[in-house]
Parts: sequence; C-alpha cells; structure tokens
Amino acid sequence: MISGNLRFTVRDLSRSFSQKRNFGRPIFLRVVIVVVALGLVVFGVKTFLGGASGLGADASLTLTDAPFGLKPVSVGLATAASGGVNLTTQTINLKDVKYGGDASGTASRAYGAGVYKLDVRATMPDPKNVVYEVWLTGEAGPLVIDVMTGAKTSWSLSLSDTDKYSKYSGILITLQRNKATGIPEEHVMEGSF
Repeated sequence: MISGNLRFTVRDLSRSFSQKRNFGRPIFLRVVIVVVALGLVVFGVKTFLGGASGLGADASLTLTDAPFGLKPVSVGLATAASGGVNLTTQTINLKDVKYGGDASGTASRAYGAGVYKLDVRATMPDPKNVVYEVWLTGEAGPLVIDVMTGAKTSWSLSLSDTDKYSKYSGILITLQRNKATGIPEEHVMEGSF
C-alpha cells in the first residue's frame, strides 16, 4: 500500500514539476515567432523598396537591348513614326545685330501633336540694369515669350507649352528697359526658322 501511494505521489510530483517548468515556454516561443516574423517583414519591405524599385542606395541601372522587332524612328525636319505623329524640329543660328559679332546664339524648336518646345541659348555681354527678352515674330506681329535667365555672358530661355507658337517664324532677342510697353526695344540678335 505504501508503494501505491508512493507511486501516486511521485506521479503527482512529476506532473506538477513539468507543468511549472513548461509554463514559460509557450510565451517565449510566441515572442520569438513574433520577432522573427517582424524581422522578415522589415527585410522584405527593405528589399522590395530598395532593390526592386531602384530607390535604395545600392540600386543599380542595367541597360539591355531593345526587344526584337522594334523599328528606329528618326526626328528631323518633318518626320514621323509609321502610324505616329508628325514632329517638326528646326534649329537656327542667330545673327548678332548689336555687338558687332561679339554675340552668338542658337534657337531650336520642336512642335507637333499640339505641343511646342523652344530653346534659346546665347553668349552676350552682361546687360547692366536691363534684361534680355525673347520674342517671336510673324504676320500677327511680335509676341513676347519671356525674360532670359543667366549670368555674365551665358543666357538661355526654355519654353514648353501647347502649340500656339508654330505660326511665328522669326525670333528676336532684345534689350528691354521698360517691360510695360509690350514692344521690342533694342534688337540684339535675330533669326528665322
């Protein structure tokens, strides 16, 4: 009888000891699983944003050949991709009419499909207390585009807009003392597309 009670007591001790010992294990495992899962999520997000989208510091650009079967398109005076939109591009050298050959410049324009782009670059003396302005000329008269930006001898203007300018064939760069007049004042450079 003692042995039966002893077994029962040893068994009871065994159960109570193992229950106490395993009590903290499920919580510890849950914490480890949550930490590992969060680490994987953070690693995955960093990899996706940093590597795949090219936004990370270690991102690199890989150039590959174009897919087979594409046809090249040239952009010239009046060219178009087959079934595409006509695009007209023109570039001219501007003539110095004020500084006796010390000024030089170019003007480029591209238009088609309802858009117009104009780029004017010039090397001219620094205008003291006045500004350089770009004008387009045509049958409707002169149209002021904007004041050129730059410093010392390097001046430029870029315009991107809807096509309301392609009907103008001439271009002027003027020195403007009074912007309120709306009339080109002192001609510096001229040209025609």
